[in-house]
Amino acid sequence: MTATTQRKPSLVFNVEGGSLQQLSRGMSAALAVFELAGCTPDAAASARFAIESWDENGFDAALLPTDEQWRVVGIWDEANDAAVKACCDGWAAIPEDAGISLAFDDESPVMPPSPHGHSTELHDH
Repeated sequence: MTATTQRKPSLVFNVEGGSLQQLSRGMSAALAVFELAGCTPDAAASARFAIESWDENGFDAALLPTDEQWRVVGIWDEANDAAVKACCDGWAAIPEDAGISLAFDDESPVMPPSPHGHSTELHDH
């Protein structure tokens, strides 16, 4: 018998040049969207992946997303938009790579310090 460990991904919010306060504001906004929707970041990201895979595979009936995946697919985008808006409100330009993502602890990249002397990435735990 083999024992397996369920690895739980963490939500990561990354904005180049964002201060810790701005990143915290963005992360809080994203988590509030997930909380309000009653959906985990992992479920929303999985739904996005399932629907994109279905599309990329020619809308194969065998890969048809579930009703639950259709329900939560937009939550990821809403949370991302809320995070970026809360962090970058008033900025002249928003970095192209600004946004949320999922990462496992052993996969999370170590971000070099930004030129502003602070991290540009914030994890939810």
